Amino acid sequence: RKAGPKFFDADADAIFSHAEQDGATLWFVSYGGNIYRVSIAGETATLTEKIPLSAGVEGDWRPGGYQTHAYDAKTGILYVLMHPGGAEGSHKNPGEEIWAFDTKAKKVLARSKTPPATSLTIAGGAKPALFVVNPLEATIVRFDVADGGAVTEAKSAKVGEAVLQLEAK
Repeated sequence: RKAGPKFFDADADAIFSHAEQDGATLWFVSYGGNIYRVSIAGETATLTEKIPLSAGVEGDWRPGGYQTHAYDAKTGILYVLMHPGGAEGSHKNPGEEIWAFDTKAKKVLARSKTPPATSLTIAGGAKPALFVVNPLEATIVRFDVADGGAVTEAKSAKVGEAVLQLEAK
């Protein structure tokens, strides 16, 4: 592996440090609401695609939180925590919706309400589920995933005070 060319501008469109991996592809999300598809198949990481997530949607929607997105490799759907009123510095705001983005068709399939959420992960399998951290109530919330990417809150459980990231097996 070698250092490669810059694939994002930290001043113009910084990316969240969290990435989702599918084989030799890494999925990043930026503070400004772009999806960065990066290939790590060669000696250097290479940007293969930059996709606007919220272009044309009213309300200045942007990603927010710490672990902002989760990728379902089986369906090609990238789930992203989004909040309205995005502006400089709002990238830490909790998500108010979970957007299901079809990475093949390059469009938002579904937008689902969520309690305030700062971290998101997916548990795959025959019946996938999403999990989010609600830092205001110190809970983990489980969502059932429907065909087409819409999610429905199923249940929640109290957790410790400083949960920042989730991992599902």
